[in-house]
Order: sequence, then structure tokens, then C-alpha cells
Amino acid sequence: MTDNQTLVTVGVATALAVAGSYYLFNRSSTDNDSLLSNRSTSPRPEQDPASLKQSQLGTFKEDIKKSEQMKNANFPMTDEGRTYHVGTKRGEVANRIVIVGDLTRAETYAKSFFDSQDFFKHYSTRGFLTCTGTFKGVPVSVVGTGMGTPMIDFSIREIRALFNEDEKLSFIRVGTCGTPHPHILAGDVIVNDASVIIQRNPDAFRAGSTEEPYRISQPVQANKSLTLKLQEKITAILGQDRVRVGLNATADYFYSSQGRIDTNFTDRNKTLIEGTLIKNQPNVLSLEMETFHLFDMAEISKGSIIAAGAEIVLAQRTTGEFLNLELKHQRELELGRAAFEAVIEVPL
Repeated sequence: MTDNQTLVTVGVATALAVAGSYYLFNRSSTDNDSLLSNRSTSPRPEQDPASLKQSQLGTFKEDIKKSEQMKNANFPMTDEGRTYHVGTKRGEVANRIVIVGDLTRAETYAKSFFDSQDFFKHYSTRGFLTCTGTFKGVPVSVVGTGMGTPMIDFSIREIRALFNEDEKLSFIRVGTCGTPHPHILAGDVIVNDASVIIQRNPDAFRAGSTEEPYRISQPVQANKSLTLKLQEKITAILGQDRVRVGLNATADYFYSSQGRIDTNFTDRNKTLIEGTLIKNQPNVLSLEMETFHLFDMAEISKGSIIAAGAEIVLAQRTTGEFLNLELKHQRELELGRAAFEAVIEVPL
């Protein structure tokens, strides 16, 4: 194969991958068709790679033209009211929502807990999965958000925008975390009654700066009723010995802001957890990347949102232990059921 042929072949593969990704994620799966039906096929040997490349790109461009135009640069939505990132419209999301970072886990929860397998499912082009059905006859949505506070911001704001001003919503986040405390075991569940955020300060890394490299906020509270109900439900499943209740710390980054050491970068974080964080907030039990923003959004929602959260401890940061996969999957189902039970029982 010549160099030119190699370049053409790579270009074809790239075009097919892009087109396949568009078809996979830009669909509302209300008919529950298999996602495998959207796989791109490999070119037949007798087809000319260059002509196939042009054909695939042409089809891709036509599909983009057919997609709905966003309106309103301040809060982008389509004419039918679909939001820009989450991609749902009014009537496709319930006002009781369980949010998870892992999209696969969101679909697992929908299949495991919804009353029927005939549920609404929508993948957005921006990496969100929304599933809506009923749990014990009550409408519930589970949303896969991906990781980090920006994804939480997209989720909460764009879901809230689908409801009237006087309608109330409840969110429970089910996540995973690390812990800085040696007495907490991998596989324990931590229910958060409040959260702080750890933020890297870029100005501190500029030459001559005397600023601190990391900032830790004051705590923001979870909703008490929803938190107590979530604690009650998971304790009934696991027992008191495996459930902790306390303060969460949400980090804006996985590595630097959680005190992970990476010698490729000057992060200045060797004492961030044991020194700065624990000294500032000695009761912190969990470290992750989303909960603070959920609680903060609820607090500024003008009384329209209540929120709670809990995590499974995956990483024991003092011993280096990491939870084995079998117990991780078991805990995900246990905490998921507790969240579904709690979210339908607390009045709005």
C-alpha cells in the first residue's frame, strides 16, 4: 500500500467513525431499537475509498442540515423546546430525578427499577442519557450526566427549564468517591449532609504570585428530608456499619484538586488533602467531582429544587485500596434502589 492509499484509508475510517457517532447519539430511543442497528459498516473491497469518503461525508452533512436549529443564544432551545446539551423537551423528564455520572449505569437503573421495559430513552449529542419511566407507579427519570461540575450545571439548569415556575423537582445523585479517612472502608456508602468545593487557583501558579494554589469554600447543605430518607433506605439494605453520613468535598479536577501526585506537572498539592482540606474541614468523608454543584444549584433555585446525594467508596486514599468490581456492581444496585425509593417518598 502506498502512502497516498494509506492516507485515503485513514480518512475514510475517520469519516465513518464521525458519522457513526452522530447516528448513535442523536436519536430518541422511544422504540427501544437496538443501538447496534446504527453501526457503520466497513467498505466493501471493491468500492473506491475516495468515492466512498465523499459519499459518507455528503450524507453526514445532509443529516446535520436536517437537525433542528437552536434559537436564543442566552438559553439555547429548538422550536419544539429541546435543550442544547441534555436534548430533552417538556414531558420527557419527570420531576423526580436520579442522576449518575456513568451513562451505562443510568440505563442499568432504568432496566432494573422501572415498572416496564417500555421506557423513554434519549441520548444527546453532548454526552447525556435520559431515561424516564415509572417506579412503583410514580414517574421517575434517571439521567446519566458524565463527570464534573459543568455537566451538573447543564443537567440541572436544562431540566429545570422544562418545568413551569411553580413546579417543584427533586434530585438525588448516586455516585462514587474516594475517602481520606482510614476508618472508612472501600464499599462503604457515604450519605452527604453538606458539601464544600475545592478549586484550583490558576493565578497562584503565575510567576511572583503569593496566592494560595487551592481554595476551599464554605459548606452548602443538602435537603434534610431527602437526605434522611436516603439514609434510611440505604441503611435498611446495608446496615448501620456500612453507611456513613457527613461532609462531602467536590473537586474541580480529578488529579490536582484531589491531591493526586503527577510528576509531569507542578500541582503544588502534596499537602492539599491531609493538610489544607482536613485542617479546614476535618469532618470531610468523601472526595468526588459533582455533589457540591448539585447542592449549590438547589440552594439558588428559588425554592424549586431539593437535592440529596450519596456515594460508594471506591478509593481508600490512605491505604491505596480500590473496590473490586463485583462488590462495586452490587453496591451500585443497592444504592440505586435506595435512591429510587427515597425520591418517590419525599413530598414535593
